[in-house]
Amino acid sequence: MGQKANTLTLRKNNESLNFTSLNAKEFTNALEFIKMFKKSLDKKGIIVTKNNFNFVGNTSYLSLDLFYKTKKLANYKKFTIDSSSSVHCKKEIVVEKKLSVLFNNLVKTKKIILKIVVINKELKENRKNLTELYLKFNEYKNKLFSRRFNLFLDFIKLTYLIQKKKISASIFVPILGTIFKILPKRLHSAYFKFVKSLIEEVLLEQKKEEKDRISKIVGVKLLINGKLKGKLRSSSLTINKGRIGAQVLSNDMEFAKVHVNTMYGCFGFQF
Repeated sequence: MGQKANTLTLRKNNESLNFTSLNAKEFTNALEFIKMFKKSLDKKGIIVTKNNFNFVGNTSYLSLDLFYKTKKLANYKKFTIDSSSSVHCKKEIVVEKKLSVLFNNLVKTKKIILKIVVINKELKENRKNLTELYLKFNEYKNKLFSRRFNLFLDFIKLTYLIQKKKISASIFVPILGTIFKILPKRLHSAYFKFVKSLIEEVLLEQKKEEKDRISKIVGVKLLINGKLKGKLRSSSLTINKGRIGAQVLSNDMEFAKVHVNTMYGCFGFQF
């Protein structure tokens, strides 16, 4: 039998919620606020990679690390506002009202300090590495990313960020599921080849010397469960590369999983 993941020995999540009050209602409202706030940003093409929400006395501190998707950046460049969908606008207004009500139900703070870090700025300074990744996966652009060029660009950017450990596995695994989501069964083999190339040549960089390595990852294990290649019975694919040590507190390890709903059923990704 395989070894089960022990959540106690995995690296702690980057989220932090610190309160000076033991009020249960206050704590619940804060959790709900963070959850809805991240969902509202995700709908607008913004991913929250790290967040820290603290209350100290009459001051509240909210720090966010944000990643803007390529589609979001393209909309900024056009300087156009799509007002054709009144239903979508009404939904956004309702969400904003819920967020404001939740925030008002929190501690009655007199001062709010907001700190935002956009990690897309770091990508502009490393265009050479992004170009290398683009050329490496260019053969899969038309096969796996047909009519999804913006998704291909986001995949390149997030791959570089996880190489440098700027984002967690829980941010990177969903994009692997998004790529796999609409693929027909005839392209499942190409997707598995694509994932193996990603792990062996990019995330681990086995062919490079230690001093020339860009990636800080030494071991990766990916497990995919579901009706692979459209088979009637579910099966699993395991990709285990590199060195994966014991799950102890001294080791820097991460675990993430996501469920992907496709035309062939639900697939499970564990990373």
